[in-house]
Amino acid sequence: MEIDLLPILVIILLLVVLIVYILLRYFQQRMQQIKKEAEMYHPPVSPDSKQQDALDQPTDFEKMTMMIKDSFRPTAVDTEQQAEEQLLSFLNKKLPGRCISKGQTTHGRRIDMVFEGTFGIELVLVTNEGKLVSLLQQIPSLKQKYSRLLLILVDINALSSFTIDDYKQQFEDLGISTIIK
Repeated sequence: MEIDLLPILVIILLLVVLIVYILLRYFQQRMQQIKKEAEMYHPPVSPDSKQQDALDQPTDFEKMTMMIKDSFRPTAVDTEQQAEEQLLSFLNKKLPGRCISKGQTTHGRRIDMVFEGTFGIELVLVTNEGKLVSLLQQIPSLKQKYSRLLLILVDINALSSFTIDDYKQQFEDLGISTIIK
């Protein structure tokens, strides 16, 4: 009497596959149950609503930058000092009670304004390309002193918009927020 082993091997193989499948399902369900129990006793920590609101809110620097970009309109000016006075007046009206002052770097170079002691604001009346080149050279010392810098280029049509845009890109490549007015 000869026994054919092939059907027996197929049955054994199917039983092994079935056992493995049952064990996997059991462990999946058990892991889900353990997760639920863990969450019940140790709920996931999420930031409270005040912390989440703070994360979603723009920073003071971003607010000030957007305000200047959207609302500051310098009137016809002959000197950079007149434009700076207009900007200072604008900021004092829009941000009453905030500390906005004239400033200097540690190396004695002048910066136009300092916001809350941490943000530097430099306004430049673009009368020639030399001013922009000079400003590029000042950037490293300004970045050492202030956590963030805002550069406002007041375009009086002395240079082509292409040239001013090119310098704007160079300033932004150095990490300087730049607005053209």
